[in-house]
Amino acid sequence: MFNQPSSKLKPVGNYIELTGRIWVLKTSTNIRTIDDVTVAEVDVDFLPIDGNYGNYGNYVNLAKNHELWLKIDLTDLTITSLQGYVFEIERNAIIRPAEIYYQTKLETWQQKPLLSKPQYLNRLLTSFDENTVPQVIYLRLTGKYLRATINLYTGDGFLHNLQSSALYNGLYYGMLLLFILFNLVLYSRLKVTAYLAYCALLSSIFLLFASGQGWLAFLYPNSVLLNTLPPTVFGMSMALASAEFAKQYLQIKTLSRKLHGVLTTLQIVLFVLLVGKIVLNDYLPQTVYFIAYGVGLLSILSIFVSCILAAVMSLKQHKNEAWYYLCATFVFFASAILMALSAGDLINVKFSWAVLQIASVLEFLIFSFGLLAIYQRQLSAKESTEIKLKTTQAELVKQLEFTNSLKDNILTNVVDPKLFTELAKITKILPDIRYVQSSGNDCLVVYKKHNLSRKIELECSLQNLAESFGDKHFLRVHKSYLINPQHNYSLKRRTSADYDLLLLGEVIPVGRKYLSQVKTMIQA
Repeated sequence: MFNQPSSKLKPVGNYIELTGRIWVLKTSTNIRTIDDVTVAEVDVDFLPIDGNYGNYGNYVNLAKNHELWLKIDLTDLTITSLQGYVFEIERNAIIRPAEIYYQTKLETWQQKPLLSKPQYLNRLLTSFDENTVPQVIYLRLTGKYLRATINLYTGDGFLHNLQSSALYNGLYYGMLLLFILFNLVLYSRLKVTAYLAYCALLSSIFLLFASGQGWLAFLYPNSVLLNTLPPTVFGMSMALASAEFAKQYLQIKTLSRKLHGVLTTLQIVLFVLLVGKIVLNDYLPQTVYFIAYGVGLLSILSIFVSCILAAVMSLKQHKNEAWYYLCATFVFFASAILMALSAGDLINVKFSWAVLQIASVLEFLIFSFGLLAIYQRQLSAKESTEIKLKTTQAELVKQLEFTNSLKDNILTNVVDPKLFTELAKITKILPDIRYVQSSGNDCLVVYKKHNLSRKIELECSLQNLAESFGDKHFLRVHKSYLINPQHNYSLKRRTSADYDLLLLGEVIPVGRKYLSQVKTMIQA
């Protein structure tokens, strides 16, 4: 005995509201025909489904033949015929053949298959003729882990929904392609492999979503390879690409060679499993298949943990782009966990590609900010390098001019060629010389390099030095001392008539004969 709805079921706009009208048979083990289903009682054998979305995997797993029966109660529908209406199942790729049973005006059961066409993406569809009575509809599904949304549209409503979905997906995939193009441009300009790795990751995400939503079958209906590969293949490809992106983005090789080696090994294992799934999937025993599946999941989880560990290590080195990586990974992981719990019927949340798309958009934006941060940092480093190069170039030009001037001065003033060897000893350290002290016929040159005081003995006199280099480099302040006038000295009175020059702890006496020119130098 069927429970009757408490209120009339009326079409709302371009569709019929099915909330509270869908029931699932508890077990289909002994059910084989429509006659078997119709004798079942709603209160005993059927369970109500909230809304028009259902996760039916638990019910299917009770049946050895992986068959599921649904009942849709339209007994209180105010229209007299379903002619012009479209029955739609928005499904995941796991639902296989589906059949619908409905009553005609001759009170007989009519059976029709639900068809899947590339232009309708991942939808199973059928339409009704004028003889269809809006009473009870039964639906037979087959496959494992079934998740589906059931809709009943008018023809216009179905087209509107299809167009809206196509527009939404077009915007999503268009934006995804723009992200790929943008990062390709950055790679071509900066030659940073992180941008190329991100393009590979975005491409794998593109293929995963396009496969799961049926766009690959729609765009390439004649491609046997693309239409036979399940979304899990593209999911494994995405895991491989995400590992490579993390290696480049976080520069894991510089952080830890050991961790980099672990990630590379996991990528190799996952790649072998991926190739094996593509080539040997239909030939593997079920036990081997489940072992490989478990190894693949463990590899993907290990990749995720390794990447998180690398991000934490990067943060410890004050690399702010690691924050972007952690935030983006958290968004992806949270959405993946949410959808996994939904698929396992552990939470009452609709599994939806749209939810995953929104999460992926957030991930794209966060990663893009991180990559832009790297770009800005590299631009700043490039500008800093250019400034240093220009400064160094200017200093080299100045040094060359100084060297040429010095050479001309020496060639003009040096009388004895034997002095060239001695003068060459101090040519490179002229700016660092503090003073020169006479030592008989020789002299002692005192200079400072790297904050250390050093000395060089020259076999020449103060007179030779002063005449060879000129007053610009050596100024006589005492009969036994020359100073480098390029430094800042201070003059201190020692007695009423005697003075000393002070420079960084060094005390140099000033002869009375040279006091006036010393004062002129200091005042200048």
